Amino acid sequence: MRNLVLHMCHDSPLGGHSGIKNTIDRVREHYFFSRLYTIVSEYVRTCHECQIRKTSSVHTKAGIISFPTPSAPFQIWEVDLCGPFPLSSAGHSQVFTAVDMFSKLVFAVPLHNCDALSVCHALFQLFSSYGVCHTLLSDQGSEFISKGTRELCKILEVSQEFTPSFAHHCLGTCERSHRTLEERMTPYIRKGRPWNDILPAVIFSMNSCTNAATRYSPFEVVYGNRPQFPLSTPHDLDLRDIPKDIHVYLKQMQQKLNIIRKEVQINVEKANAKMVERVNKTTSPLKLSVGDYVYLHDEPTGQGQKLQAKFSGPFIVDNIPSPHLIKIRDP
Repeated sequence: MRNLVLHMCHDSPLGGHSGIKNTIDRVREHYFFSRLYTIVSEYVRTCHECQIRKTSSVHTKAGIISFPTPSAPFQIWEVDLCGPFPLSSAGHSQVFTAVDMFSKLVFAVPLHNCDALSVCHALFQLFSSYGVCHTLLSDQGSEFISKGTRELCKILEVSQEFTPSFAHHCLGTCERSHRTLEERMTPYIRKGRPWNDILPAVIFSMNSCTNAATRYSPFEVVYGNRPQFPLSTPHDLDLRDIPKDIHVYLKQMQQKLNIIRKEVQINVEKANAKMVERVNKTTSPLKLSVGDYVYLHDEPTGQGQKLQAKFSGPFIVDNIPSPHLIKIRDP
């Protein structure tokens, strides 16, 4: 009888899967039994349909850690896909982007498709331009975890690192470059210009701007000097400042680059530490143990998104390798 009452007052369409307080009020209006408040509260709290649809008002937020700072350019690249964009006259709809984790240099290639073969071609262009890197950091998109991409990285001895599922913010450098890229391309797309034609110029504008973390432009970190603009103020070249011996000149440039890059490494480490300190001031971590039952947040897709379940599960916590990662499995 009690289960029937709970079903009618909560699970049925007339009950409407109401919250704890409303369900208790509805039960109390016609019935009474021992430990009513505790039993009804537990029934509503463990309702499967409520848990896969309703969101909690108590928000959790884990602390963050920064990615180790490389010691030189082109050791570690963050790679991702940006788009889809309006179909260009050449048939491009996506942009492959790569950001050097040291200099913050942005590399971009327009793509016709976002499949593994297109990504492999883009990676080949990246490595042909700046050399083979040590580590490639990406999300777990099918184009990056495909057999073809893995084989390419294996042949070139490139280590692949992947961000956890449902954690796009782990590619923060790429995500920020995507936002800047979209902001800078929008005015030209609105005027009807083919975006694939202006992409190189927009990337140049991004690479020639001073980065907030490094305090240098990516161009300067890589090449040792500021880029020359079409309308830059002309200046006379003082040949007396240039050594006649090419070896002396190369040594001077190398020393200049070493000074810049040492400053960049210090500046990036300071910026990362400051960001971690700021974000971790407001953390509210989720406390879980191995064996706990959890629900996984899903992003509804397709038509009728507002009426789709927001969570799937339940799953069992199988392992907690770090405070930032949780491995789950089916019951």
